[in-house]
Amino acid sequence: MALSQKKLQQKKAKKKQKRVQQIQTQKKANVVSIHQSPIEHSLVHSDIWKAGIGTVLIVRRANDGRLFMGNYLIDTWCLGVKDAFVREVSFAQLDDFLSKHSMDKHTPAYCKALIMSSIEYGKQNNFKPNLDDKSKKFIAAIQYDPSSYQFEFGKEGEAFYISGPHDDELLPNMIEKSE
Repeated sequence: MALSQKKLQQKKAKKKQKRVQQIQTQKKANVVSIHQSPIEHSLVHSDIWKAGIGTVLIVRRANDGRLFMGNYLIDTWCLGVKDAFVREVSFAQLDDFLSKHSMDKHTPAYCKALIMSSIEYGKQNNFKPNLDDKSKKFIAAIQYDPSSYQFEFGKEGEAFYISGPHDDELLPNMIEKSE
C-alpha cells in the first residue's frame, strides 16, 4: 500500500511539474509576442524640440488583447534617452495619459529613429542612455532606415544641460570637463 501511495505522489509531482513548465513556456511566448505584436500608437510629445525634453510613446497590443506601453523620455538638448520603461496599461490608463499630454502621431519608424538618434547624441556628450533590456526589445523589431531621418539635437547647435530636481549638482561640471 505504501508503494502505491508513493507512486501516486510521484505521479502528482510529475503532473504539477509539467503544468509549471507549460505556464512558464506560455509566459515566455507572451513576452516574445509583446515585442512582435502590432503597434497601436506611435506618438511623440508635441513640444519635444521646443522644450528640449519629451516623451516618445509606443503602444502595442499583445495577442491576448492586453496593451503595453513603451515610454521613452528623450532629452533633445543634452542627455539623449533620460529614462525608459515598458509596462502594461489598461485602456482607461492609456486614455488618461493621452488626455493629459499633447502628442503627435508619427510612424513607428520615425519614433525608433528618434530614440536611436537620441541615444547616439547622448553618447556623443558622454551620457549613457537609461534604457533597460525590456525597453530595447520593445522597439527592436521596428524596421527603419537611419539615413531617412535627420534630427537636430542640442539648443542652438550646442549641448545644453538643465539640472532637474533630482539631478546631481556636479553634472554640469562633468560636461564642461569632458569637452
